[in-house]
Amino acid sequence: MKAQVEARLRKPLTKPIGFRPDAAQPFDDRCLSWQVEARTVSIWTAGGRMKGVAFGCSDDQARALAAYRKGESDLVRRDGMWLLIATCDIPDTDVTEPDGFLGVDLGIANIATTDDGERHSGKHCLRRARDSSRGAGGPDDRHRWARRVFQVVNGFGGAASSPLG
Repeated sequence: MKAQVEARLRKPLTKPIGFRPDAAQPFDDRCLSWQVEARTVSIWTAGGRMKGVAFGCSDDQARALAAYRKGESDLVRRDGMWLLIATCDIPDTDVTEPDGFLGVDLGIANIATTDDGERHSGKHCLRRARDSSRGAGGPDDRHRWARRVFQVVNGFGGAASSPLG
């Protein structure tokens, strides 16, 4: 029994410690600093400090980053791209009371029926397809377009090939 335990303890030690190539590298505020207005970061690496490394984000994300960033950030390589993942502690928003409720029944023949009986069947899509002159082929293209819209609306077509976008 003692030999089995010793063998189990020895086995993990014989394999060298390795890291996944796509594992995240955590950085705290001592090793990575953010210059949000300039959209750059400064990263402390084994080869020294890398200054002015550009990052991209939307204006809303930049405002949230400047106001609410907290704690460590992770550097990750996914699908050939380097990503910086920052933790933002955003406060909860106030909950508002709704003015009313709307019940919707999703169906096949009628895409949606509201609780007051109004039906939404997608006929506007078919009307658009009939009246549209998509493409340069004239009536044949319009007919093909209408048939495809009908298939999608009635569940015969896949979402990936939807002509509706």
